[in-house]
Amino acid sequence: MPLWLDLANERLWCGDQARTLRPKTFVLLRYLMAHPGRILPKAALLEALWPETLVSEVVLAVCIRELRQALGDDARAPRFIETVHRHGYRFLGQLPTVPLATPHLSSPTLFPLLAGREREWDALHSALATARTGVRQLLFVTGEARLGKTALVEAFLTALEASGPLWIRRGQCLDQHGAGEAYLPGLEALGRVCRGPRGQEVIALLAQQAPTRLGQMPGLVRTADLEAVPRRIAGATRDRMLRELAEALERLTARQPPLLALEDLHWSDPSTLDVLAMLARRREPARLLLLGTYRPPDALQQGHPLSTVYHELQRHGQCTELPLPLLPEVAVVAFLARRFPDAHLPAGLARLVHQRTEGQPLFMVTLVEEWVRRGWLVPVDGGWTLRVALAACDLLAPIDGWFTEGFDTADLQEARTLLEALG
Repeated sequence: MPLWLDLANERLWCGDQARTLRPKTFVLLRYLMAHPGRILPKAALLEALWPETLVSEVVLAVCIRELRQALGDDARAPRFIETVHRHGYRFLGQLPTVPLATPHLSSPTLFPLLAGREREWDALHSALATARTGVRQLLFVTGEARLGKTALVEAFLTALEASGPLWIRRGQCLDQHGAGEAYLPGLEALGRVCRGPRGQEVIALLAQQAPTRLGQMPGLVRTADLEAVPRRIAGATRDRMLRELAEALERLTARQPPLLALEDLHWSDPSTLDVLAMLARRREPARLLLLGTYRPPDALQQGHPLSTVYHELQRHGQCTELPLPLLPEVAVVAFLARRFPDAHLPAGLARLVHQRTEGQPLFMVTLVEEWVRRGWLVPVDGGWTLRVALAACDLLAPIDGWFTEGFDTADLQEARTLLEALG
């Protein structure tokens, strides 16, 4: 019978029969599933599951035995958990999961801009479900400009706003000239938390766990308390500041799962990358999801340290990349259907849009909205219709926010290449 995992109730199901696991055994299963195909040393598993408790390998062996029994697995011919002699354990195969409860806006079809991004949408929800079980997640949403990274992340965060106990905060990396301010996007996001409904509780936690961070946000602290900060942070080292922030964020995860989204990491300061790397590398369980967007070509061209940090984390399985490709023609068809319900559009319109925009989501939206602005696409009798000939639409194409008329496909590509070269 098929096996599947119920994340909300922490149960393993075999067909219609539930197999309840002890909390630590369930966390161990989620940890193994989050690192498929990797050899996980016993010491690493003990540190991840019992970070502040001294336990022997016997306790781990008992949990492994319980998992194998629940999975119907055989240690001599494993389908799920393989014992790697003198090294540790490796998780084989996959288990379908039913995620934790998601908000009513969980369907990407409610966001026309997400046409063609269903796979990426599901990946974001899967990362959140994994993070909620205590396995921290760092997910990089990557792609060139105008591929919809911000639109995807913003739609995801919007869909989660009403999802219950979840702290959602955003930070924006800026193209700073000169040295710039360290930790700028992280401080921006943390400041929003402190100004939120439970801000005083967070400020108290920072005062206890991360006074060096509190000293960087004087506007949030009472004058009397602020005067005591310099004494507490005297002689603070960079490593201490990083450790304090990581520990404070992990303490927050015990109360509410935080989701931190940082935009345009190809402009981030090195200190922000240090925080991300430390949070990703720590082994203690934490219900933490970190989302970061960036443009790989820009990071490489600028020689930004982000490329080095990403490849190092990826090599150790401590982050995941979610690259956004150009949209196929079928995604354009879906977008037009969502944007213009009950429309009577001519055959070939979706192909025309795809050819003129080359699958760039921003160009696609810009072009179609320009048709609406010009009165070419109009609402009629509860639907939509195209009032001009298809040939007229073929003469209009977007180039980086401008509109050109009369360009053929080769001219259009040459113009876009020139604009990109000019920056």
